[in-house]
Amino acid sequence: IDESAAYEYRCQMAGVRIEFCAEQFANDGSIGSDVLKAIKRSMAAEHSRMLSQKVFIGQTRLIRMGFRQGGKAGFGLRRQLVDQHGR
Repeated sequence: IDESAAYEYRCQMAGVRIEFCAEQFANDGSIGSDVLKAIKRSMAAEHSRMLSQKVFIGQTRLIRMGFRQGGKAGFGLRRQLVDQHGR
C-alpha cells in the first residue's frame, strides 16, 4: 500500500494543494511529475526495507553477543551476569 499516495489523494479531494519542499519538481499533475513521484516513492520504500533489514541484523548480532534489546526486564525477571562457561 502506498500510504503517501493515499494521503495525497485525500488532501486533493479536500481541496488541499500538496507542495514538496524536499524535491525539485513541481506537483502540477503532469505525467512527468506523476512518474517522478512514483519513482521517488519506490526509492523510499526500498530504502526503508533495506534499513529495516540492517537494523534487524544488527540487533540479532548484539543479542547473540549477550546484549539485551528492548526495555526493562519483564515482571519476575532480572539480569544475571554469566561468563562463557555459564557460571
